[in-house]
Amino acid sequence: MTPRQYVGLRISNDAEAVPTLSDIDEGDLAINLASERIYMRFGEQIRDITDRYTRAEMDQLLEGKADATHGHTWTEISGKPATATRWPAFSEVTDKPASYPPTAHGHGWNEIDSKPSTATRWPAFSEVTDKPASYPPTAHGHGWNEIDSKPSTATRWPAFSEVTDKPATYPPDSHAHTLSQITDAGTAAGADVADFDPAGTAASEAYAVRRYVDSRPDPLLMHFL
Repeated sequence: MTPRQYVGLRISNDAEAVPTLSDIDEGDLAINLASERIYMRFGEQIRDITDRYTRAEMDQLLEGKADATHGHTWTEISGKPATATRWPAFSEVTDKPASYPPTAHGHGWNEIDSKPSTATRWPAFSEVTDKPASYPPTAHGHGWNEIDSKPSTATRWPAFSEVTDKPATYPPDSHAHTLSQITDAGTAAGADVADFDPAGTAASEAYAVRRYVDSRPDPLLMHFL
């Protein structure tokens, strides 16, 4: 064991003063000059050693006590104050601020108690305030199946009697008809053109005969001449 070279010393001028365990460490001295008393700490006891011990007796009592450095575990410390064995109650804390601005933080939805009904559902139309008097629709379209109460004029062609502003007569536009569209054409109209003498041939022969006859004198007139 390495002995300490110096012993702690406390001095008081108060005749009534007696050192406590918190005033001196083990092996230290406390001298009261007013009452002329000397005190020493032995373990957990403070003893008045004035005129009681010889030098040899004091050395014997201090043997093994004067370590150079030492410490104590928490369980070795007696007389611990309450403030050293627990956190203080809120009411015991002094100089508390009047308010406690929260630091930046967030809360999950499940951490919020007493949520208002307006936060857990969409509002009913009657609960919405400041509604406009009318709602001009934005540009959009509808499928035919989405339209209700379609009028009859939108689901069929109109009858002829339902058409208004009809003209009194209907002049036909320039057009043509195929033979199949003519109901009274007859069988000749349906024959192939190759079945007939070309119009030019018959007409030319008839014209030639007529000119020849016209160019000859009338035999009846010649008889009377």
